Amino acid sequence: MQGRAYFTELKEGFTEWLERLGYAKNTIYHHARSIRQFMGFITSKGIIKLEDITGEIILAYQENTENQPISAKTFQHRLGSHRHF
Repeated sequence: MQGRAYFTELKEGFTEWLERLGYAKNTIYHHARSIRQFMGFITSKGIIKLEDITGEIILAYQENTENQPISAKTFQHRLGSHRHF
């Protein structure tokens, strides 16, 4: 499995893992949203599996996120979500 379905399955597994760890529903929601945004970005770059993600892609995503009208706190939360993932 590759592409969007592959990433959707990974995101669902991630949220299930957070639930098992006892994270609050609101925290799980925000982590899942951040991961969904990241997955949307990487699929738009032609990435179809995790192994295809490079340092360049991560930096491009970071630049893309930094250019969005979000607070520094939101930016840090999104990066934290990606570290958990």
